[in-house]
Amino acid sequence: MPPTCRSPRRACLGLLTTASTAALLVVPVVRADVASAAPCLLPPLTCITSPAATTPPTIPTPARIGATVTATPPTWDQPTATTTGWQWLRDGQPIVGATSQSYTLVSQDYDQVLSVRASGASPGSLAPGQATSAEVEPVLGEQITASAPPAVSGSPTVGGTLTTTSGSWGEPQPDFTYRWYRTNATATGWEAIADATTTTYRPVAGDSGRVLAVLVTADRVGYERGAAVSNLVVVPKAKTSVALTLTRATVKKSQAPTVRVQVRSGAGLAPTGPITIRDEARSVRVVRMVRAARGVTTITLPRQGVGRHRLTAVYGGDVAHAASTSSVRVLTVTR
Repeated sequence: MPPTCRSPRRACLGLLTTASTAALLVVPVVRADVASAAPCLLPPLTCITSPAATTPPTIPTPARIGATVTATPPTWDQPTATTTGWQWLRDGQPIVGATSQSYTLVSQDYDQVLSVRASGASPGSLAPGQATSAEVEPVLGEQITASAPPAVSGSPTVGGTLTTTSGSWGEPQPDFTYRWYRTNATATGWEAIADATTTTYRPVAGDSGRVLAVLVTADRVGYERGAAVSNLVVVPKAKTSVALTLTRATVKKSQAPTVRVQVRSGAGLAPTGPITIRDEARSVRVVRMVRAARGVTTITLPRQGVGRHRLTAVYGGDVAHAASTSSVRVLTVTR
């Protein structure tokens, strides 16, 4: 009867590994005392290697924050190595959950380096081959935009309170800065309001008749800064009152009468704009109030015909002030 492999001598097969895990050497080790035992003889030496990449994976550039990039697979030296696994790395450390060929860059990737490791599995190999791409540095993402603009609400009157929202910008929520603006004195452009840099603003006298808006700037890490403008809010014009005074209530036909006009501003501002002296429906004289006059001006009228003249002063208003009309003053002209 031929010899058999006894239980104490069950180690008929010895495994000898190289320094690299990429190869496994299967070596028949036959003990001298069982060398002649046919059932214990093993096949000749066998070497099973893992796939090796002849070209590494690559990451397309620019790798922009917020964009999705798809890695180019490596080329494996074994045609049968058709199964490729993926792991994206940030500064050399695995990114949790990033195990697909494509990866969407997030804010945390900015100012870091990005790479991808491919693993190639070949039928019969005990360990996959690995290849890592060159590192790339992500660039700023596109400018962020608001899906809904800021909204201003509240009381737009002088002394009231206006409040703005930030608008809707998606996640992660950016940091916001605020700047309130008003139209300039000629209503031809905009001017920044000094120290108005919070979510609330209280209109002042200088805002009377102006249009207000707030500019919200949004800053998200890794993206170009975005900005959005709120709805426009009109501050009502300040009320005014006009007083007409006759220098002399009675003048001769040969004399040019004079009148004094005072325009008072409900906002405490210096009114400007046209002043018309009327004799009932007839326009007698038109002048323009200048800011330096501080609302007071003396007007010389053309000589009037003999009789009684019912005079009024009509203030036409300006950017900050509403129009108003004085009460009637009677001028008597004699021969």
